[in-house]
Amino acid sequence: SQETFTLETEIEPVLVPTKTPVKHIVALGETFSSIALQYGVTINAIKDANPETNPNTLIVGDELLIPMTEHLASTVLDPEIGRIIQFSEPNCVSSRDDGLWCGLLVENKGELELEELIVTFSFFDIEGSFIEERNTPLLMRHLQKNSMLPTIVFLKTIPDNFEKVVPSVFSVQILDPTEEQIILIEVEDEQESINGNEANVSGRMRVVTEEGGNQVEVWIGAAAFDENDALVGLRRLEKMIDPKDPFDFNITVYAAEKSIAWVKLYAEARLIE
Repeated sequence: SQETFTLETEIEPVLVPTKTPVKHIVALGETFSSIALQYGVTINAIKDANPETNPNTLIVGDELLIPMTEHLASTVLDPEIGRIIQFSEPNCVSSRDDGLWCGLLVENKGELELEELIVTFSFFDIEGSFIEERNTPLLMRHLQKNSMLPTIVFLKTIPDNFEKVVPSVFSVQILDPTEEQIILIEVEDEQESINGNEANVSGRMRVVTEEGGNQVEVWIGAAAFDENDALVGLRRLEKMIDPKDPFDFNITVYAAEKSIAWVKLYAEARLIE
């Protein structure tokens, strides 16, 4: 298994001052959203530059063209996205090393199936002036209709005179129903234990799919909430498994400076061709 801390690391896009496309070789665990964050471009820009590549079936070693611009791209979103996406009130908590964690829930209130959604956290001071912004993906790739997913961003230092953070959608893909792979995950013997700022979820999972393929990539996430239902911690593990065999999982999530009241488990699977 491969353990990742994608959502517990500050992500800063790499700015390349050229309009010449660059080539990116896909590595294990990478998605269109993680690659978009790495280069500071939108998912749709990468998709348009690689029309023959299916974003749902990226293969290690695939070569992608990354269209570069002098500045970070701004996404022209489908107007419907603005109507169906809602954000919970951001919850910001300072860390012991003077950093800042800000987390929230993103809700899809429409009938569209969405994936690879990236949230922009915009930080403002007490006078309402813009300070800086950070982009971060959701815990899972697929934001189903009438569902919610969490995300968290981390700043190494609390901005001077910080007052509030405003979320917005940086980039998102509308899932084509004809390309959707039906992979179900059954959870058995789920057990939870909470001890102050630490929560553990364990159990057994089974992947159910009629699709062919040798392996399935599974993302397992845990989100911790305080007594006011505010998001205070997030963790994700990634595993490559044989779809024929059930497997055990164990994930621990930590909170910054607040006690955990309850924890929610998330899981998602993607077929590796």
